[in-house]
Amino acid sequence: MKKFLFVSQCLVFLLYLCACTGIRELPAAELQEIENYLNDDVNNGFICYNTYTRPEEISLRDVFYDGAGVRRNTPLSDEERAYFGDKEYLLSFLSYITHEDAEKVVREKLGIPMSEVYTSFEKTDGYIASFDKLYYSHSDCQYCFIEVLSGHTDELGRYVIEYQDNSHEEPDFKAVVTLNKVGDIYQFVSNAIIH
Repeated sequence: MKKFLFVSQCLVFLLYLCACTGIRELPAAELQEIENYLNDDVNNGFICYNTYTRPEEISLRDVFYDGAGVRRNTPLSDEERAYFGDKEYLLSFLSYITHEDAEKVVREKLGIPMSEVYTSFEKTDGYIASFDKLYYSHSDCQYCFIEVLSGHTDELGRYVIEYQDNSHEEPDFKAVVTLNKVGDIYQFVSNAIIH
């Protein structure tokens, strides 16, 4: 009887801990919502080819390679055209991101100002100081097809999501992204390859 009572008390205590700390397995509907969020081209650069243990370590080049929802293809100014020269093949694939737009994305998606990211916007390949813009010239994309496998919340209430990147040639490629939910936005905390 004492053994049963002890086991019962332990279970009650564990349930209490889980309730207080927010630890819980995520239901299928919530996992699908997160999968859709990660596959949105606005968010995909935060995990595609990007590994980091804290937001400050993220590669801005990888975040903005496919635009993060703010890439512009508007015509270049006369000054920009002069800078790049008369290379139509280059200009036809040229897009850019302004410093202001990048700052908004980083604050929203990482929860920190861009100045705290170790690889600063200004030191990212393609940044041109005289225009305060980050330029990309490419005809491809760097997009990962994410399949969420499982997820739970941790003791801090963050979402820990195991996923598979189906765009890799290695079929068993798996990673874990940690997200912090702020309102209806998931902020990226870390992203680590586990296989």
